[in-house]
Amino acid sequence: MEARLRKRVIEVIEDVAERHNIGVTRLLSRGTKRVDFIPRQEAMYEVFIQCPHRSLPQIGADFGGYDHSTVRHNIATHARRLGLTYEDAQVMSGRYGRYGLPSMPPVAYLASKYGPVMREAMNHV
Repeated sequence: MEARLRKRVIEVIEDVAERHNIGVTRLLSRGTKRVDFIPRQEAMYEVFIQCPHRSLPQIGADFGGYDHSTVRHNIATHARRLGLTYEDAQVMSGRYGRYGLPSMPPVAYLASKYGPVMREAMNHV
């Protein structure tokens, strides 16, 4: 099962790399140029949303050994680009009902909080 879940993480990373016209190796690099870190932040966000079974330390390991706090920062930064918060990303990933977050379905929570803005964010998932 772990191999299947790991394959899903790789698929998400490959999708983001393809969207940004960069190689997976470059996306996973430690590059500090905007062309490198923005796709990496997006990929961490996408893995966080699409693979809720992965913890922040596991996502950091998937990207070459980043600390969990760096992963959280990257997810929050990309969420802000979408007009969301880190907590909204947690709800969208299915992590709602834990960590003191609202225990309602993600769509209902986001619709109650954002309305039309939510539809735009959901299009990026």
